[in-house]
Amino acid sequence: MVQRSPSRRQRDHRRRGSVYLLVLAVSGLVMIIGMSAVAATRIQQRGQLDEAHAAEAQVLADAALQIALERLVNDPNWRDTYTHEQWTGWEALGDGGFTFKLEDLNDTALDDDDEEPFRLTARATRGEAVRLVSIEVEALEVLGPELVTNGDMEAGSAGYGRTALAGNINGYSDSPHGGNIYLAFENRFTQLDAWKQDLPNGDIETDKTYRCTVWMRLPNTPEDVKIGLYTSQGFSIRYVDEATPAGTTWTKVTADLTPDFSFTPDLTYVYGVTVSGNQTIHFDDLSVREVLNDSPFMVVRGSYRRQLDP
Repeated sequence: MVQRSPSRRQRDHRRRGSVYLLVLAVSGLVMIIGMSAVAATRIQQRGQLDEAHAAEAQVLADAALQIALERLVNDPNWRDTYTHEQWTGWEALGDGGFTFKLEDLNDTALDDDDEEPFRLTARATRGEAVRLVSIEVEALEVLGPELVTNGDMEAGSAGYGRTALAGNINGYSDSPHGGNIYLAFENRFTQLDAWKQDLPNGDIETDKTYRCTVWMRLPNTPEDVKIGLYTSQGFSIRYVDEATPAGTTWTKVTADLTPDFSFTPDLTYVYGVTVSGNQTIHFDDLSVREVLNDSPFMVVRGSYRRQLDP
């Protein structure tokens, strides 16, 4: 049987089919290489973006630590404002945000001892990046000697009086803030009737800052109360005070007050009063001390830490 060779037309047809398949294969390979290149570029760009966000988060965390420390310095009530190991609310900062917390290093109560050290931790985010930094802080003794007498009220109403004719001050033992006795300023006629304690003339000086602290309780209804310093010479009178919301449970009222007067006082006293009503005022544990140092904290050397989000 004689075999015939493929005709020229058949050979050309087969050659064109092989070339077409080769073109398809090459095109598919090129497409795969292109897609791989695009994916690699995106991965590289994402990696670069993640690195940039991580670096920004670190900067934001360091900045947040300084912001938190400044807030503590400017808040004489910071031990009552913040709670041990509880993060503050998230706040925007730059293109990210932050939060911070305080950890009492002696126990779990920030407000039980003004001299206990603590660790301040700031947590910052940028994109998906999270960074934490922390420092250990020691509270410095920044207050001068106590200027009031019978501040704990254990001697009853000794040393205390009223600024007007109305009202009387009595001691009670049923539910003091501390110790065994608290005082109640009762039968007030107006909101201007205040309890007071006279301070020795010369103890309060102009342009110096004094930390005035007292615990108050309002048995009827919550309202704002004031603690203040009064100075006078004859008809020249100067006073400075600060209002704080108080409730029907014991509330710590603290103010850093800076008197401003140009005379030599012949009468000086610390006082407490309600802002609008004439209800009875319970008060306990009074303190007036000069603020000797503008920076109440010292960062422990070598305590700075950086860490990723746990």
